[in-house]
Amino acid sequence: MIQWLHAQPMLIVMRHGEGTHNIEDVYDKNAQLTEKGRQQVTESALKLLEAGFNRENIVKIFVSPMPRTRETAALLVAAGLIDSGKIICEPRIEEPHAGILEGKKIIRCEGKNHWDLPDAEMYGGETISQVRERIKNFYLELSNTPSDGHVLVVSHGTPIRELFSLHLNEKIALNVAEAKVVPLSFKCSEK
Repeated sequence: MIQWLHAQPMLIVMRHGEGTHNIEDVYDKNAQLTEKGRQQVTESALKLLEAGFNRENIVKIFVSPMPRTRETAALLVAAGLIDSGKIICEPRIEEPHAGILEGKKIIRCEGKNHWDLPDAEMYGGETISQVRERIKNFYLELSNTPSDGHVLVVSHGTPIRELFSLHLNEKIALNVAEAKVVPLSFKCSEK
């Protein structure tokens, strides 16, 4: 793997490992990682270590407060990739709220993200516009805070797509436990 020994800080975005909600295909804010999910995270941590990232040069770690992302972060600490003292619990990067659909089967609409339901507010859920707004607020704050090293974000599918949409102007979907490394240079026009 190519070494990321850049003078320029990088943004590392990682999706949590496979969770029980992925297997059961349900909305579940309290889902835990599966054994496979834990292995996936450890493998991703080792790849990032091989690429030159480590607890010294990753200076900020933003983690969604949901159990599967916190567990993902704990596995990254155990692998030696990050320092637990640098972890910041960031609610703005958590998965969309499912409202009364919590614990129920995921609703699939052809050609749409399963979180992008037009009547989300009717069932106490969060619309994609609301998710977009909180990710934008997080991103603008991040872009206005200088960094003297790499920044890691551990989140979920929908917030990650919205983050990449702001940062790279393209919607990028990550598989479970996948990490993508991009330059930490900000282009968002809404500062």
